[in-house]
Amino acid sequence: MRIVGHLAKFALCRRFVVCLMLLPLAMGSVAQEASTSGWALYIGRISHSEVIRQMPQYAEAQRSLKDLRAQYESEASRSEKEFQAKFEEFLQSQKDLSPTILSKRQNELQAMMDANIQFRLKVQALLKDAEEELMADVKAVLKDAVSSVAAEQGLNIVINTDAEGLSYLVPNSSRDITSEVLRKLGISVE
Repeated sequence: MRIVGHLAKFALCRRFVVCLMLLPLAMGSVAQEASTSGWALYIGRISHSEVIRQMPQYAEAQRSLKDLRAQYESEASRSEKEFQAKFEEFLQSQKDLSPTILSKRQNELQAMMDANIQFRLKVQALLKDAEEELMADVKAVLKDAVSSVAAEQGLNIVINTDAEGLSYLVPNSSRDITSEVLRKLGISVE
């Protein structure tokens, strides 16, 4: 049964790769048909990362993340100092403690250390979520600007040239709209 499942997956992957290889040919025939039938396919291109780095919303998102990271780091440092103080106290007094109290204090230290580790892990997840949320807002503003410029210029498709999936774009087959999008966002273009 496993072999059949693997063969089915392999066949599906092979069909997908063939479709990807035939896509440029299909796009070429669509463009050819468009030019002969009277309608045209207008393509724009933009570098999302180039625009995002210049957006004031991005700078604000980065500041917010930096502030949040500093708050979490401050709390983690406070907890670590508290742990170190208790650990030093434990090391100095352990020889005078009864086995029951010694075990209790070791368990307390272990619980503190585990809590600090859990806090660090939770902070990583919270920072990742905060970054995704803040960047979603930035990307939404960018998407609105790109949509607006595309509509103004009569573009059918706008390609993000940052995507690694774009292996080739015929020179002069598309219009670079990066400057127009920056202007739409109120960012001066050099």
